[in-house]
Parts: sequence; structure tokens; C-alpha cells
Amino acid sequence: MHNIKTLLIVFILFTGFVGGLLAGYIHSNENQQAIDIVFVIIAVSLIFLWYHKDSSELGYKRSPFLNISIIAFSTLAIPYYLFKSRGAKNGAIGVGIFICLVLLDSALYKGGEYISQTILIS
Repeated sequence: MHNIKTLLIVFILFTGFVGGLLAGYIHSNENQQAIDIVFVIIAVSLIFLWYHKDSSELGYKRSPFLNISIIAFSTLAIPYYLFKSRGAKNGAIGVGIFICLVLLDSALYKGGEYISQTILIS
């Protein structure tokens, strides 16, 4: 069976792609903002689940402040967590992987948006 953390990352990326598909399909700014909010909530929930599972596996003691930071400021809090939980060398590797995943998620969102605008709408 696949590692649950890997599946959570796949679901986060899938959420980005589907969010892009819907963003490209919806033309109303009001509706698009509502859909974006829903997908952000889903993605942040999946990110928090990943963080919770990862910190439990490592035996890292989560603080309430870090829990809130992961939800409110994921792009800043995840690198901080990776360094604190893994040390300098493995933290740097983790941050590199995190940056690649953020870029991949952005590319999947834009790819979904492009697909819906050029293929599905036409």
C-alpha cells in the first residue's frame, strides 16, 4: 500500500489541477472566487493532514502556534517545520522538494486552466 503522506501530496496536486480546470471554465469572477476559496480550504486541509502525519512519524512535538501557522501561512511554515524537524541538511533537501511541489502544483493549476479554456470550452 502507498504511503499516506505520498497519497496526500498526490491529492493536493490533483486539487490544484481540478481547481485550474474549474477556474478556466467559470467565467464569472464572483463564482470563480467562491470556487477558489473552496479549493484553497481543501488544499490547506490536506497540507495540515500531511504535516500531522509527518510530525507524528518523526515524533516531532507540534506546538499550537505551528499548527495555526501551517494553516494560515503554509508557504512559510512548511519550510520552517522541515528545518526544525529534520535539521539543516535534511531540512534543506525537504525545502527543495517542497519548492518543486509548489511549482508543480502551480503548473498543474495553469495546465488545468489552459485545458478547460482551449479544449473543453471550444
